[in-house]
Amino acid sequence: MISPTNRATRCCPVCERPVTGGVVLDQNCLDEITTCLTQIPDLLTELEVNATRQAKGGPRGYGSRSAETPLPYGLAASNLVTQITANLVRAATAVAPYTWRPPLRYIPPPTTVDTATRWLLTHKDQIRHHPRGEKLYDLITTARARALTVIDRPADLFPAGQCGAELDDGTTCPEILYGDPDRATVRCRCGAQHDMDRTWMLEAARDQAWTAAEIGRAIPDLTAAMVRGYANRRRLTACGSRIIGPGRAIPIYRVGDLLDILNASLLAG
Repeated sequence: MISPTNRATRCCPVCERPVTGGVVLDQNCLDEITTCLTQIPDLLTELEVNATRQAKGGPRGYGSRSAETPLPYGLAASNLVTQITANLVRAATAVAPYTWRPPLRYIPPPTTVDTATRWLLTHKDQIRHHPRGEKLYDLITTARARALTVIDRPADLFPAGQCGAELDDGTTCPEILYGDPDRATVRCRCGAQHDMDRTWMLEAARDQAWTAAEIGRAIPDLTAAMVRGYANRRRLTACGSRIIGPGRAIPIYRVGDLLDILNASLLAG
C-alpha cells in the first residue's frame, strides 16, 4: 500500500530529484534560476556595449571594411539582446497575471530585462510551483548560456599589429591594424597593404594588450582557457583590464608576455 507521503512525492522535471508538497522544481534548480536572473542584466549590458561598438565599425584601422557596415558579431549580439529580452518578459508575464491589485493600483507587465528579472526574482516561489516550471527554467538558463556564448566569441576582426609603413614625410605609420582571418591581406588607411602573416602580426603586436579570447584566436594552438590557465598559475600577469559594462571588467595581457612563455616552453621541450 502506498502511503499518502509517497503518493505526494514526484520528481523535478529538470534534475529528477524528488519534490513534494506541490513543488515543481527542486531547490537546486531554483538556485540556478536565481543565479541566472542575477547575472543576466550585466551580461546583456555587455552584449549591448559590444553590439554598439561593432556596429560603429570597431577600432580604427579595420582595413578594407567600411565603418558603416555592421559586423556579424555586432548583429549577433544585438539580435540576441532583443531575443533574450522578449523571452524574459514572456517568462515574467507567465509567472503571475498583471491586473488591478488593492488598493486598485495597476501593475503593468515588464517590458525590459531589468523589470522582468526583478519581477521573476521577487516571485521565485511562484516559479518553483508553476506547472510550466521546466519551461521557465529552460527560458531563463538558456538566456544566460546564449549570452555567455556570444560574449566569449571574439570579434570577427582581431588586432593585426602596427602598420609601420614609411610615410611620405619620412615617419612611420603608427596605425594599429585589425584583420579578417579569412582574408589573405589587411590594408591600412594610409594605403599600405600587409599579408595576414601571423608571425609578423604577433611580433608587431608584442606591446599590445589583448583579452584572453583575442589572444586565443590569434595564436595557433592556444585557447582562451589556456591563457587563463597561465594567469591562474601565475605564469602570466594581467597588465590591466578592459571595461565591458557598468561594474564589469575583464583582464588584458601583453601579447609579448604570452609569446615569451610559449617560446620558453618550446626551448624546454
